[in-house]
Amino acid sequence: MPQRRRTTRSNNRKTKNSQEAIKHKQEVWILITLAFSILTIISVMGFGGTFGNKYGDIVYGLCGYLAIVFPVCIFIAVVFTIINYKNPICYHKLISGIVLFCSVAALIQCFYDNGVSKIGTMEYFESGSFDHSGGGLIGGAISKYL
Repeated sequence: MPQRRRTTRSNNRKTKNSQEAIKHKQEVWILITLAFSILTIISVMGFGGTFGNKYGDIVYGLCGYLAIVFPVCIFIAVVFTIINYKNPICYHKLISGIVLFCSVAALIQCFYDNGVSKIGTMEYFESGSFDHSGGGLIGGAISKYL
């Protein structure tokens, strides 16, 4: 019995189904990131209860003052990357955004420390976590070597 030839209609259907699957995955990632960002904002603002306060302290310990904009930056970065995933320039812009975020954290830590960097790296985390000030661990680790 001769084999049936594939038609362009069946090929188009498979391509359309795979494109729809990719779109659904992208939508799921966007929704997960949105939920993460909302929970992080709630925790950082102090409305998250016991667990939210601990999680907010961790985020403040990592980012310092920038903990307030950290969830928004994460959401924008993920959505930007998902929308432009085929564009190689997108990844350069993403890395530039990360470098900018870290540089601003280091600048905030430099202003907070007044140029004194005699403390250990983990003390930057503790300072950001307890006082909700400075540039956190990210800013402290970079500003220590500036």
